[in-house]
Amino acid sequence: MEVARKLAPIAAAAPATTGADGEKKSRIKVNRLQVTGGNIEFANLSLRPQFGVRISDLAGFIVGLSTEPSSRAEVSTEGKVDEFDLARLSGNLLPLGATE
Repeated sequence: MEVARKLAPIAAAAPATTGADGEKKSRIKVNRLQVTGGNIEFANLSLRPQFGVRISDLAGFIVGLSTEPSSRAEVSTEGKVDEFDLARLSGNLLPLGATE
């Protein structure tokens, strides 16, 4: 998988914020991340029987990734499930809200 940026350079970096521990933390925002030719192996070993699948030719995008705690990113991807079918993933992602 390649990661490439074809957008104009950012004019100024976002200002740093100070965390609870007094350490300066930079804010990061990615407007659009495009995925082409990706591969994923997914397994859920807690199921009985256990389940695993390989998704290839993954393509799509993630819009609005940010280190802001309340930010949500939009996800839209699809790929081939082994040689059998198509998998689609779409929705919203709260990158820093794993406990929510």
